[in-house]
Amino acid sequence: MISVGIIDSGVPEPAPACLMEARGFRYEQGRVVERDNESGDRLGHGGMITRIIIAGSPEVALYSAQVFQEKLLTRPAQVAAAIDWLLERRVRIVNMSFGLGADRAILREACARAVKQGVVLVASVPARGSAVYPGAYPGVIRVSGDARCGPGEISSIDGDLCYFGAYADGDAGSGSSAAAARVSAAIAMILSAYPTAGDADVFNRLKNSAAYVGRERRIPKTPA
Repeated sequence: MISVGIIDSGVPEPAPACLMEARGFRYEQGRVVERDNESGDRLGHGGMITRIIIAGSPEVALYSAQVFQEKLLTRPAQVAAAIDWLLERRVRIVNMSFGLGADRAILREACARAVKQGVVLVASVPARGSAVYPGAYPGVIRVSGDARCGPGEISSIDGDLCYFGAYADGDAGSGSSAAAARVSAAIAMILSAYPTAGDADVFNRLKNSAAYVGRERRIPKTPA
């Protein structure tokens, strides 16, 4: 069973049976405060990500690190603390279906620690435009939504920011968040079949499985 950490807004209620542990990371009075067993998702985003990963790779053990509470806003220090907590749980994959606009040393260093330990980091990024973090950090698998992809399909994208694309529809909206979760699920399936695979092997197997290669097709915007 492959262990997957989800850094997001929590998991659906009732919690899935594969949830092993949950912790909340709040920013209070200038510091990160950890809270045990904080898993309930008030925003729907983490629930969507959880359902996508379970559907794409049923044999997973999940660890939920909640960094979004009342809004889809968080600080690099919260995400860094969540990564370090997941490293202590020895997860193989960390899904981060979000992007922060600021490059901060605390988050950069946490990602570097994870990559050094052989943890596969997956983050959502825009297919085009400015860099976001942690997706822009070295060793992080970057994912965007790609309109070419249907359910179960992945693309290998040419571009400065994005390595992979995937089907972007989800029950809480469309975009790179859902796509990143689908790539995390695909990586979990690879690791289930090849448990000793390293980062480079995972990356190459993912690339070789791509249904499409080249520049992504943009997701059409829903009319207002």
